[in-house]
Amino acid sequence: MGGRVRLTAENTVASLRGQIVMVPALEMAMTDALRASDALAQELDRRAFLQSDARTEALLALNGLIVWLKSAALNAGAKGRELGG
Repeated sequence: MGGRVRLTAENTVASLRGQIVMVPALEMAMTDALRASDALAQELDRRAFLQSDARTEALLALNGLIVWLKSAALNAGAKGRELGG
């Protein structure tokens, strides 16, 4: 299960980076979310899923990323695709 968590986090961040204007705070939030997701993935690979600090840290990091994404702007390439260009 850890591999799925890791792959989903990596793919999501890669997709977001290709669609939004990156600012330092958003980049930091993405890095934090990736690190926390990786720590959770490692925890999941080691043992059966239980409530853990890694899970809590991942949720906090993802919530922080969500806050920053609410104010993110689409980059020029994403705007063109959104308009059918």
